Amino acid sequence: EPETEPEPEPLARPPGPAGWPLLGSLPLLAGTNPHQKLAEMARSYGTPLLGLSLGSKDAVIVCTAGMAREFLQKHDASFSDRPAFGMVDHLLYGPGNIVGFQSTGPRWRHLRQLWTTRLLSQSQLAKNRHVRQEEVAHMLAAISATTSSTRDMCGTNGTNNGTIGTNGGTNGTNAVNVLTCAGHVTGNIMGRLLISQRLFDSVSRPHPILPLVEDTLKFMFTPLLGDFLPSLSWLDWPAKRRMSAHRARVTAFFGKIVAGRLKKTEETTPPCSVVGAGSE
Repeated sequence: EPETEPEPEPLARPPGPAGWPLLGSLPLLAGTNPHQKLAEMARSYGTPLLGLSLGSKDAVIVCTAGMAREFLQKHDASFSDRPAFGMVDHLLYGPGNIVGFQSTGPRWRHLRQLWTTRLLSQSQLAKNRHVRQEEVAHMLAAISATTSSTRDMCGTNGTNNGTIGTNGGTNGTNAVNVLTCAGHVTGNIMGRLLISQRLFDSVSRPHPILPLVEDTLKFMFTPLLGDFLPSLSWLDWPAKRRMSAHRARVTAFFGKIVAGRLKKTEETTPPCSVVGAGSE
């Protein structure tokens, strides 16, 4: 009989907390800042890798910059696949349409090539330079108007944390929330590139896409129970239903934009004419 090769021994899991029965380390990460709790665990164990059990799923946490380079640069092809999250199917049209959640393969390589050549290439960035310059100039003008008058161009009242300048000081200037203004610039640049519209023309009249973006981010960062305990995924049906309803609203919103652009193109495009037709 031919000799069969022995099965490789399973690799030992990196050190980490033992965790709770069934739930694993999930209770240890409960709260609003799980990344800080992971940092505390990494300091406690003092190893470049940390092993956790997230329900029935095993996870490896990379704790050092050197180990991160090993994963993301030297061995990126081995770790480029993404786990299957329920959110992707009910909120983001499935993993086959999103580069960041798709497994490596021909389609993933094709989409990644389109992303790098059509959106992030040097030539494409150079074509859109005027958009960035105009939005930065608009921000500087808004800051100048805010600091010299009582108008609130960047959505601040001078009392929020993270502001610079003074509010009602001896020079009569107002505070400016630089983080908010920078966010407006980024949003306007993305809006002009994606839908040819500014998103923050006025604080009092926000663009209708902004609530959709906020809700999308909330759904994306809200974990589903079935992602960690597949046997209990049936309990996620209310959240999945809300995600599907939100996806329908997003689809309808962008569908109106696409229809409007197509109609505008039809109105501005002259009708085709056949040269020499009907003449003898």
